[in-house]
Amino acid sequence: MENYLAGYWTFKRRNTLCQKLYWGTSDLTTPFSEQFRLGGETTFYGLREGEMQGRHAILVTGEYRYFIPYKPLWEMFLSLRFDFGGTWKNAVKVNATDFITGRGVALSFSTPLGPLSVSYGQASHHRPRVYFSFGYAF
Repeated sequence: MENYLAGYWTFKRRNTLCQKLYWGTSDLTTPFSEQFRLGGETTFYGLREGEMQGRHAILVTGEYRYFIPYKPLWEMFLSLRFDFGGTWKNAVKVNATDFITGRGVALSFSTPLGPLSVSYGQASHHRPRVYFSFGYAF
């Protein structure tokens, strides 16, 4: 079972705040390929794609996006994000020290072929990572 809540608030036309809450739980029969994964540019800054995995997960994210009024070729956005969460194999053994944080910044462009983004992030006790993405996830 997984759940996802998100709220977006735009103010003064160029500023957007986004808050997200994601959590999921599964039983002991859940195969490895179906377990929850966190990490990467879209789910947890500072981690490799899917680096954290387990049968139980929680993620809280806060993001601020600014629409840059200067348009050299495409619309540009600057975003700052903070991630807090973790994954567990066994929900009974969850401790406060199991949670980690991630923070990052991204510069994104709205191109005719889809979004283009360059991001930089770091998770607690991990080395910094640079991300590059182009196009839509499917």
